[in-house]
Amino acid sequence: MTYFLDFDRTLFDTSAFLAYILERDNLGGLLSLSEVEMATELNSLTAKGLLVFAPGELDRFMYADANDFLRKNHDNSAIVTAGNVELQKAKLESVFHDDPSFPIFYNGDERKGTFIARMLTSYQEPLIFIDDKISELDSVALHCPQVQLYEMRRDGKAGAGTHTVIHSFNELS
Repeated sequence: MTYFLDFDRTLFDTSAFLAYILERDNLGGLLSLSEVEMATELNSLTAKGLLVFAPGELDRFMYADANDFLRKNHDNSAIVTAGNVELQKAKLESVFHDDPSFPIFYNGDERKGTFIARMLTSYQEPLIFIDDKISELDSVALHCPQVQLYEMRRDGKAGAGTHTVIHSFNELS
């Protein structure tokens, strides 16, 4: 069994993290930007070395059930995170500062479906993908029909209706 896991809003409380760094680094002016623009700006600050995180500083933003899940499933889990690579690396290196025993893939702007499809033969079935974004779930569904999909809804709301919804890793059998 292999779990391919999204990071933001699946394993990591991104909203709490953003509130923290906006206050910590006096970046409240970024609140006027869209989510994409804010992430791009934070990525740029990270690439310039102006936004840094100490090892373990961001541990508190991992969801408790995610930490438990990764402890139990570290040998059969891989993180696949999209978006701003410099920012994602900085966050993940802070959280997993003890050198994780599972792979972490940074796919940048490539859809996760095409990215994961290239590496499926290297992983043991059954294959499971968990993400909060419908566009990424749909991409994996299109390119990797053998992968079981779960929509993570940390907000407690109903899902889009196209994939099985979970609100916590505790719901997986």
